[in-house]
Amino acid sequence: MSQIEKLDSVQFDVEAVCSLQHPLHHPLERLESYPMPNEVVSLKEHHFSAIFSQSSHFMALLNLNGTVAEANQVLLDFAGAPANEMLGHLFWETACWAEASRATLRTAIAQAAQGQPIDYETELLGKSDRALTIDFTLKPIRDEAGKALWLLAEGRDITKRQQAKAEIQRLNAELEQRVTRRTTQLEAANAKVQLYADIVHNMQIAIHVWRLVDPDDDRSLEVVAINPTAIQVAQRPLDLMIGKRILECFPGMPIDRVAQIAEIARNGCQPLELEIHYSDAQITDRFYACHVFPLPDCCVGAAIEDATERKRAELALRESERLFETIANLSPVGIFRMNGLGEMVYANNRWREITGSPESVALAQAWREALHPDDRSKVFAEWEAACQLRQPYSTECRFLRPDGSVVWVLGQVTPEFSEDGTAVSYVGTVTDISDRKQSEMELQERADELSQVNQLLTRTSALLEERNRELDQFAYVTSHDLKAPLRAIANLSEWIEDDLAGTLPAENQRQMELLRGRVFRMESLIDGLLQYSRVGRTQVETETVSVQALLTEIVDSIDPPDTFTVAIGEGMPTLQAKSLLLRQVFANLIGNAIKHHPRVDGRTSVMVQDQELFYEFAISDDGRGIPSEHHEKIFDIFHTLEARDTKESTGIGLSIVKKIVETEGGSIWVESEVGAGTTFRFTWMKHPKMH
Repeated sequence: MSQIEKLDSVQFDVEAVCSLQHPLHHPLERLESYPMPNEVVSLKEHHFSAIFSQSSHFMALLNLNGTVAEANQVLLDFAGAPANEMLGHLFWETACWAEASRATLRTAIAQAAQGQPIDYETELLGKSDRALTIDFTLKPIRDEAGKALWLLAEGRDITKRQQAKAEIQRLNAELEQRVTRRTTQLEAANAKVQLYADIVHNMQIAIHVWRLVDPDDDRSLEVVAINPTAIQVAQRPLDLMIGKRILECFPGMPIDRVAQIAEIARNGCQPLELEIHYSDAQITDRFYACHVFPLPDCCVGAAIEDATERKRAELALRESERLFETIANLSPVGIFRMNGLGEMVYANNRWREITGSPESVALAQAWREALHPDDRSKVFAEWEAACQLRQPYSTECRFLRPDGSVVWVLGQVTPEFSEDGTAVSYVGTVTDISDRKQSEMELQERADELSQVNQLLTRTSALLEERNRELDQFAYVTSHDLKAPLRAIANLSEWIEDDLAGTLPAENQRQMELLRGRVFRMESLIDGLLQYSRVGRTQVETETVSVQALLTEIVDSIDPPDTFTVAIGEGMPTLQAKSLLLRQVFANLIGNAIKHHPRVDGRTSVMVQDQELFYEFAISDDGRGIPSEHHEKIFDIFHTLEARDTKESTGIGLSIVKKIVETEGGSIWVESEVGAGTTFRFTWMKHPKMH
């Protein structure tokens, strides 16, 4: 018996199933409409029972109060509950329904029990937290008198239908047009061809039916039928090519593939799986998976799937694996892979080099055996904890090579999970960090040494502070003890002048003035030495300083002659600084420019430049200039350019200025030529240096 004849022989049952699935034509309703003998009733019940149990829909038979009398296997399997947990229970209290939908179901059962058919969409719950949207109907089953005896509950999965509803409507309209046109074409075909054509149109994959017109000519295969999906896959209007030869429809079809297909049509050979690499004017470099199977009357069917993306993915995967293998073996890092049990299944060459493990050693437990015995318990414990938490694992440990040498490595392992969250494999790396470890140990030694040095410096610093206090005390005492006799000498010279007033020769008076000048110079020298010794050792408060205002105060305190010009440039900043020290620097440099100028109508100027981290100040004059051989010496203590009897000077001022500037993180220098004036430049940090 052919496949068509077999299908024809069960036509009654198919109609019964189709009728059951239509909400308006239940088989019991049709059979209950007229009396039947017991044999017919028995046959009816047998058919209903078979349909009920074999239906692909979710079905349940309920008492009028909603108690479950029967449930088909599809519903029980989806719910994941044995029959005794559903039968005899109120339907809305079973595990199939969410709490929010139970009240609605209870109301619907009550309405259906009154004879009102119910149809609505709801959500059905299943095992493993599954949920489906179903088209749910409740229909009363009546006796011959029309009295409701049972309620038939039926649910159909419409989840995908919901998603594809719009597309189905469009395809239905298109299908109706095609069916109309196709009906005319297929009226002359026999019933068997018609049946296969219907099958082709309802398949969800690309289906072709070809007939070998001339058994002696492989190329006489012509297209008999296709389905809509075939048009999309073929990327051409195959519906307009019905009756055309295969090479007219697909000019790029390989001849050997045509011969294989023709052989199946000719001799009814076993089905064949083909992979076809196809290209023509419309299609470029595509791969198709083709399942070819024999049909009656020298026909052959082909289920075709566009496998281009899958094929390219396979090729890409193979290329990726080849590339990974190449990169892994060239990598300076050891790379390995483990299965879900923690057994190694792959290691690159570098891993074997690091661990010293020869290729003859099996990989499975190689990483465990390579661990240094002193590190194994720690690594094993941490590894187990990471596996339980399903987290990446990283550690620094040692490998003990077969030759006895030790290698420090950084090991990192990352789990790979399947769709259910189960760890199926692990990918890891080991990096040789022996050099770094050696450096760390050396650094630790240096750190220990540095700690000892710091302790020594701390003690030395404390000793220096004690010595500085002693020095300050000594300087104070010395200053007091030296200044006392100097003041006595100055006073004594004045008393002698007063006692000899009118009789003291002019030369002796000048000598007395020189004497007092040297006394005052000595006192200034003592003050300068004290000041010099304290630079950098005394705490001076930091405050906001307007340099413009500071310079104005300094010039006013120096009180230069009216004929002498002191110009302050624009852009003087406001900054955080130790005002007392900055004042001392400016006062000394400006005062020197005025004091040592050869003319009373001289000029000096103060300018500034912003140099990102600091300011550069310049104090310039138009005096006689400084010879180049003195540019460095003038900052030495006690160094003067003029004889002290000619111009009173201690030679300490510029030394103090230099020490202050450098202590605060800056620098000072002089630019000068004889006869071309002098410029002193110094830098001052924008932010105070922390001492």
